[in-house]
Amino acid sequence: ALLGDVKVWLRAVVQIFYSLGVGFGSLIAFGSYGKKTADFARDALCVSMVNCMTSFFAGFVVFPILGFLAQELSYVNPCFEGGNLADLSSVGLSGAGLAFVAFPIAISQMSLGPLWALLFFLMLLCLGIDSEFAMVESVMTVLSDAGVGARWPRPALSAAICVLSWALGLVFVSRGGIYWFNLFDSYTCVVSIMFVAFLECCGLMWYRRAAWAHFTEEVYMWTGRRLGCGFMLSWRVVCPALLAVLVGMACGRTDLLDA
Repeated sequence: ALLGDVKVWLRAVVQIFYSLGVGFGSLIAFGSYGKKTADFARDALCVSMVNCMTSFFAGFVVFPILGFLAQELSYVNPCFEGGNLADLSSVGLSGAGLAFVAFPIAISQMSLGPLWALLFFLMLLCLGIDSEFAMVESVMTVLSDAGVGARWPRPALSAAICVLSWALGLVFVSRGGIYWFNLFDSYTCVVSIMFVAFLECCGLMWYRRAAWAHFTEEVYMWTGRRLGCGFMLSWRVVCPALLAVLVGMACGRTDLLDA
């Protein structure tokens, strides 16, 4: 029944976009620093497979913890069903509450709980810093290519971007920060990311017919790989069509927060 829910598919797509970095510009920014002779098609396939398998493996960790919490809550509250994970969202154990409420509760009941808690939050810190590296580098690459801040040393430009990002992010640590976070997470990141990816596909495959031919020739000249019909059909038809459907589904469902 859940597979027929639009919200489930939107959240799944957004999760993949977030974990892979599609539509953010970070992949293009990092790729621009690689060797021209590198087989980017092979690297992209490997990164996608490792990412998806990591997410699949993480499911074996996340869902047992959620099932354990649901079962524990059912013992103290008769309104909860032990086999229904949807009940967890009614007490805030969803979204950001998973990382900062649900998992700490489960970790506290493990042996050597403080050690696991330290490792868990250290992992979250590393994930946050890693994401910031990608976001700052994306902005810096765009500004550098556009000639903005050309006279600034690169560390100074990085510091300016970080300070500006910090100032803009203060709203998320205010008293109403969690509401701002949910608002941005549920609305700005659903349609915008998929729309950017849709425009990227259209820009390469449909805006100028010669762009694809030139792109394939450049790839063959530097890597020796021919991009076959599979890549062409995927980027010309399949990906734009799926993204257009997803954007339409997201726009048709305005109340993503179930408010």
